[in-house]
Amino acid sequence: MKLKKFIAKDVRGFLNFDINFRDKVTFLIGINGSGKTTALKLLSGLLTPSYLELSQIEFSNIELECETKNDNNTIKIECIRVDNNIKLSYIDSTDNKTISNDIPIISQTINKRRFDREAIDFEGLNHILV
Repeated sequence: MKLKKFIAKDVRGFLNFDINFRDKVTFLIGINGSGKTTALKLLSGLLTPSYLELSQIEFSNIELECETKNDNNTIKIECIRVDNNIKLSYIDSTDNKTISNDIPIISQTINKRRFDREAIDFEGLNHILV
């Protein structure tokens, strides 16, 4: 799979990303605190997909456009965060098929205080299968 474009809005309340990936190599360059690691964590959260990575970073909308290697099929992975919910969508342009999940955000710090750590399976929440 080849990454084509990554867009993120209102990351941490003030950052916006619009990254176009080159055919060979793309470098993320910036001063400390400019959001390089945050962009990579959001990309990882979309590609894995990882509930924990997506829930730990504030954003309003993130999307990733990819292209399959063999048939140049375009795939779009989108995540919208509204209040305490994350909506993760996978859109395949070949057959216009969309798979989406709505997941409530569970505050880990509150649950760690209210419940025994063994009561909630945080590792089980980490990966969302679509």
